[in-house]
Amino acid sequence: MPTGVGRMGKAPLMVRTYETVHHANAGKVAAVRAILPVWQQACGVYQRVHVANFFNGILPWSMNPGTHDLAGELGLSERQKRSVQNQVVAGVSAWIGAQVESIQNHIWHSNLDRRIKLELSAVASSKRFHGPADAITVPVYVTDETTGRTVTVKDPDQDNKALLRAATEAECAMVRAIAKHVRARHARQGDLSRARTMLMDGPIAQVEAPEHSTGVDYWARISTLSAGEVVRIPLVGTDYMNSRPGELSNFVQVVVRYDEVRFNLVATNPTAPARTDGKTVGLDWGINTLIATSEGDLLGRGFHDQLRRYDLELQRLAVAIQKAGQKLNDSAAYRRLNQRISDYVTNETNRCLNRVMALHDPATLVVEKLDFRGSGMSRRMNRILTRAGRGAVDRKLQALHEEFGVTIIEVHAAYSSQTCSGCGYCDNRNRNGDKFVCRFCGRRSHADINGSKVVGGRSAQQSHWHPRVGRATISKRVDLEFTKRWKTNPVARRELGRRPVSAKQSAAVQIVASGQPTHHSGVKATPANDLVAA
Repeated sequence: MPTGVGRMGKAPLMVRTYETVHHANAGKVAAVRAILPVWQQACGVYQRVHVANFFNGILPWSMNPGTHDLAGELGLSERQKRSVQNQVVAGVSAWIGAQVESIQNHIWHSNLDRRIKLELSAVASSKRFHGPADAITVPVYVTDETTGRTVTVKDPDQDNKALLRAATEAECAMVRAIAKHVRARHARQGDLSRARTMLMDGPIAQVEAPEHSTGVDYWARISTLSAGEVVRIPLVGTDYMNSRPGELSNFVQVVVRYDEVRFNLVATNPTAPARTDGKTVGLDWGINTLIATSEGDLLGRGFHDQLRRYDLELQRLAVAIQKAGQKLNDSAAYRRLNQRISDYVTNETNRCLNRVMALHDPATLVVEKLDFRGSGMSRRMNRILTRAGRGAVDRKLQALHEEFGVTIIEVHAAYSSQTCSGCGYCDNRNRNGDKFVCRFCGRRSHADINGSKVVGGRSAQQSHWHPRVGRATISKRVDLEFTKRWKTNPVARRELGRRPVSAKQSAAVQIVASGQPTHHSGVKATPANDLVAA
């Protein structure tokens, strides 16, 4: 991989982790593997300290660096302890961030007054709601007389900055109550003492280029548990890694698995600027077809069949292991099969998204949240799909944004499979398997392609179709959009269960079914009176 790209001004950097192949002998691998148990103990010590301080209103990154002394006599050097603490701080910070995101979600889904929502949101954003209330500042909100909206108070004497006040104990108590619910259901804390990944930064791991042509691309120099002793791991990068531009960091991600030890390297590169021209493409995730696009593509059509084969293999293996009286995770064959399934989902996701980029070169991708529930697979397979699928999709979309400047817009997926992309009519009878036939305009389409067009259309009003909005609200908005367009009540039509058949409607129906805008034709764009009479 070329190095020396640098920071190139103030452009934000993207960080990429690349797997490598190592050629270390058994002794070197054993020396690295021996670090893991001690590393895990130190992670447990630091996690307990940082979590306890969080519940006292102290954030992890504001801790005294000397906290690493609490690990005691574990056999780690001071530099290794600092690296462990850096990993724990990152993990605890991510846990706190997940809490805040879910708390915000609950607040904005509630029926509270807008001003109260804004105040509670500010308390949650501080991340210090478990500490003293007077240590948290909240903007002062008032109602604008001209617009009627709740806004922050502006003070011209303070350079137009919003006035702040101290939070109240009642506000903190309400946020703490929501946080307790969130931690139990949506943001459970992982046990870092069981982590099998060691994030080794510069003080204890250096990446060096080979001095001579020795058949390897890099050497990873890693400090061991023995004072003053290091091991040098020869690494070979993949063709993909070596072809990517970027600056290699002095950072080694060591993944200690039951059967092997992997060494991953990290490179940084400036983020690509956002694209200003190009298509907006909607994506619909599925099982039978992994990705359907609003441009009419069906990608990953063999995805379901392959997963079915994996599922049968998974169930047979699980039964055999349990009959033998073993635990599933103790079986090397079961772990390998899990990894094969995860790798397949990741590779297929990357392949299909790469195909979308090659076909349409989009400036914007409009996506829905990936959900494999209802796939007809076993519970074990659903867990693997959810964990591997969502992770693969998130990573790939983030990579497309950073490397190519593609804007990613996430919208709510509710009722997209039941809504006609032509006329906007929503009815659960519109879809029958892979076939979509609108019971209002008669439009016929592949169900997944129709759903991707609906998803793509929702990008025009992002806040209207935000993923945090409740399903009931989305249903009302779908019906409201239909009513505004056609001046007829979709609820009544669903109850009648009729389709337009009158001769007066045929021209309008053909236009809507073809996807052409009705305002360019001589046909009246509201066949509502005829529909009601039909």
